[in-house]
Amino acid sequence: MSNVVVRRIEIFLESEKLTYEAGLQPEKQWRLWKSDFRQQIEDTYNKLGGQAPDGLAEIEVPAYPIVFEGKAIVGNDELVYNRYAAVCLRAPFYSDIDGLNVEASLRYCRQFEVGCKKVGLIAGVWSNPISNMHFGEASDPGDFFGNGSSGWKMLAFQHLLRDMLARLDGYEVLHFSIYDQIMSGGKLLTVGELMKSPSGEHYASFVKYLRRRLGLPAVAAEKPV
Repeated sequence: MSNVVVRRIEIFLESEKLTYEAGLQPEKQWRLWKSDFRQQIEDTYNKLGGQAPDGLAEIEVPAYPIVFEGKAIVGNDELVYNRYAAVCLRAPFYSDIDGLNVEASLRYCRQFEVGCKKVGLIAGVWSNPISNMHFGEASDPGDFFGNGSSGWKMLAFQHLLRDMLARLDGYEVLHFSIYDQIMSGGKLLTVGELMKSPSGEHYASFVKYLRRRLGLPAVAAEKPV
């Protein structure tokens, strides 16, 4: 499922007439269970309260949102940041990912879970039959004193599987967050704020940031004099 961050990156790539693939489905998911990541996967599943280990290999790995020049590009919006995502981010796998600022992401999980609650309490996201099977019956929406959200746990776990499989597929995993900050007009603004400006100085700052992170050359206006 695409989100606003992914769509903005797609719009930029299209405006630059750059070729990319959207929603590419990972292949050969079974390789996760033959890889060195298996123990980390099982450990994280248990930390999330996993209850159906025999069905682990049946959990669907989400598509790569964007694949561009050997990079699996992920856009992280409000729904990504919560206490369960923090559990997954502490997997040793993420200590070796240059395209993700783990410490910043863990901070976002602490600071912005309220943003996740605004969009993540609906049926199917907070819980669903598959997530309940794996992580137990969810509590009432917004209640973290019981079992919490089985759906949020599943989503965070699936994101971990996706990133691991991207590595096995030979992609560099590159994360963009709605909460990352960029200097624009003499002040720090989040990517989410910058994306609201379809033109002007703030949009130019967003494009410059994208070009740098994607490894694209600076345009003439961006080059130092």
